[in-house]
Order: sequence, then structure tokens, then C-alpha cells
Amino acid sequence: MKKFEGDFGNRMKWIEYNEKDIFYIDYSNLSGEKFLKLIREQDIYIKTLEKQDVLFLLNIKNMFFDNEGKEKIKESAKLISLHSKKFALVGLTGLKKILLSIINKITSLGAKGFSNEQDAKDWLVN
Repeated sequence: MKKFEGDFGNRMKWIEYNEKDIFYIDYSNLSGEKFLKLIREQDIYIKTLEKQDVLFLLNIKNMFFDNEGKEKIKESAKLISLHSKKFALVGLTGLKKILLSIINKITSLGAKGFSNEQDAKDWLVN
């Protein structure tokens, strides 16, 4: 498994759950430039993936973004859709629920929101 380094090494990782690999990205409590930097790093890595059946889990609890961030999310969702088998999000509240709906309309992700990581992981591997 790839080990990530740098500022966001602890925010992107592969985790194993029920003998399946899940690509976990932790956006919790991020906003502004830190959010934008992580999404750029994430996209750079995703472009290197050869697999098209990746299970993605994003924690977006207390994540905040502006209009620039919203556009980056849409771009990234399109990239993720090229590699994703299933896509789960934890921490959806308010406007993030609307954004999930938009993402599902512009991509084939079929992303689903969950209130906790355990439920998200169970859905991903089944």
C-alpha cells in the first residue's frame, strides 16, 4: 500500500476492512487553502491509479468551502468517477447534502452519505 508523506500524509491512506481496500481521505475540520491543497494532492494521486474499482471513503465532518472549493469538488468528483466502484461520505450536513446531490447528477458516482464511518465502510464492502 502507498504511504503518503508531506503535510497531508495522515489525511490520505489505504485502509483494509473486511479484506477489502478502501481509499480514505480525511477532510474533517479543513477549510480555505488547506482544503484546496488536500484536494489537489488527492487528485494528483488519483490520476496515477490504474484501478477502476476503488472504494472511496471521505470524511467531510466540519469541512468548509467557498465557491472556488465547490468548483474543485465538482472537478475532483469527475476524476474520482473514472476510478470508483463505490463512494461514501461521512459528515454531510447543510449545503454539503445539496453538493452531494449535484455531484451525483454530474457524475456516475452514486455517492452516498452516512452519519458514521462504520456504516459507510459496511456499505462500501457489501
